[in-house]
Amino acid sequence: MPILQNEEVHYSFEEIRQNIDGIARQMAVRHVTSIDAIIAIGTGGWIPGKLLKDRLSTEERPVPAYSLGIINYGPKKKMLPHPRIYQPLPLDLNLENKTILLVDEVADSGISIIKALEHLQGFKPKKAYTSVLHQKEASLYCPDFVGEHVGNKWIVYPWE
Repeated sequence: MPILQNEEVHYSFEEIRQNIDGIARQMAVRHVTSIDAIIAIGTGGWIPGKLLKDRLSTEERPVPAYSLGIINYGPKKKMLPHPRIYQPLPLDLNLENKTILLVDEVADSGISIIKALEHLQGFKPKKAYTSVLHQKEASLYCPDFVGEHVGNKWIVYPWE
């Protein structure tokens, strides 16, 4: 059970692992068993992306992971007017006709995921699924796989 402190909700690594397990189960139920690459939205998506990479990789078929840097918040947790890509994917990255899993920690407003999907379209993937540990009520975007639906409090992760 996450710890509620003032206007923040604090999650433990065990709760994060449970969300990753839930995401993997959702993927299995929907028969999404073959991911060609994971794109983690930096910086929040790095740890969930790594955990999903470990969960979805096999010895015979390790899943490569890449980082797409998007900034959506400025100082003092203030949302920027528009998300900005500060670290695009390498132009020579071959994602054409591949199945991608885009990962972030939270769909807060959802606009970072929307921005990332727009960027990914230039790489012509066959399919791009989206996944987050937490989806807030106010999110404009509903990811394909969600670890937990939460209210609108500020979330603090154990790696922060």
